[in-house]
Amino acid sequence: MKATLTVKKEILKTISDAMTAFVSRNTEKALSFYAKDKDVISIGSEGEVVMGLPRLKKTFIATHRQFEKLSFKAKAYEVSACGSVAWTSGVGIYNGVTGGKKFKLDGLFTFVFEKRNGRWLIMHSHYSVPAK
Repeated sequence: MKATLTVKKEILKTISDAMTAFVSRNTEKALSFYAKDKDVISIGSEGEVVMGLPRLKKTFIATHRQFEKLSFKAKAYEVSACGSVAWTSGVGIYNGVTGGKKFKLDGLFTFVFEKRNGRWLIMHSHYSVPAK
């Protein structure tokens, strides 16, 4: 079900704000966009599955240690919603510096959100790099 324009704007802003916090190494702010449920899940490019905020926090910190500089740009293909649940997928591009070398990493993402107390919270996130 295609989301209303209002829901689409809210979801895209949530993604933008969450990713801005993440790439600026503001771990606590980035985590604030996720629900506090024990079964909140993030799946990475190499099949790693991270469940719950304590493990997600460790993963964010470890990721930040790998990069001297990091940015992210997203293009959502579509935002869909049904009641208090919304989901989206798209193309995400990371640019950064690691070991003094610049890199660009094109990938695909999915997010599933639930609206609670007026806020869209991430319940599931996934980012992967397509096989070539």
